[in-house]
Amino acid sequence: MKKLVVSSLLILSMTAFMINFCACGTKAPEAPAQEAQQQIQPEVVAPEAGAAQEMVTRGPGSVVKLTSEAEFNQLIAQGNVVVDFFAEWCGPCKQLSPVIDQIAQENSNITFIKVNVDNFSSLSSKYNVKGIPTLIFFKNGQKVDKSSGAQSKSSLQSKLNGLFR
Repeated sequence: MKKLVVSSLLILSMTAFMINFCACGTKAPEAPAQEAQQQIQPEVVAPEAGAAQEMVTRGPGSVVKLTSEAEFNQLIAQGNVVVDFFAEWCGPCKQLSPVIDQIAQENSNITFIKVNVDNFSSLSSKYNVKGIPTLIFFKNGQKVDKSSGAQSKSSLQSKLNGLFR
């Protein structure tokens, strides 16, 4: 009986930790599976002169999955950028992902970057990411805003209109 109580408490504690870590505040509406998969194929573009010698995936309506910190620095340096700090195992991150895909298709003037916190913990620390999903908004290399938790498409679009229009 004692082991059962201890096990139950441990499971409840771990569940509470995961819920708090994932910043489960607001939930985005579920998107139909086919809409989430409709995505413009990005093109691969050579970096500008003097930039890192890596290829960067870009294109109208594309979402860049980060491959290196050098790529991150290059991408946030110019223009309007939204960085999505996420993890594969995070439920709210999975809810937000199709919302970001849809918004990226509708906002070709904004670069969207997905940063897996399990692979880029140094970037997570640098930008003080305490919970996921966390979105950080950059304009010409300068951080202009930050938000945590899953968001609806209309809420996120309103924020983008306020920051980047």
